[in-house]
Amino acid sequence: MADLEHDAVSLSFATKVLGPILLAKHLAPRMPRDGSFVLFSGSSARKPAIGMLAVAATNGAVDVVTRSLAVELAPIWVNAISPADPPSSGGLR
Repeated sequence: MADLEHDAVSLSFATKVLGPILLAKHLAPRMPRDGSFVLFSGSSARKPAIGMLAVAATNGAVDVVTRSLAVELAPIWVNAISPADPPSSGGLR
């Protein structure tokens, strides 16, 4: 947490949360009813680790945005994919 910087956190949210919201706002009206959006989440939303607070918070927000956009944009599909969990380093602390 000591090295956490405002600009890095803001950029993370702007890229993975605000960007998809604004893209959906502008593109959904032009998409076919059977279209879909795919967002990128991450395993840190499910398994927070030391030093990954901003990434975990951003990925958690992506999960909420995905569910919310799915409700707002139905019948257009909205899904999030998440890279595989990293190899185990001996368990959680």
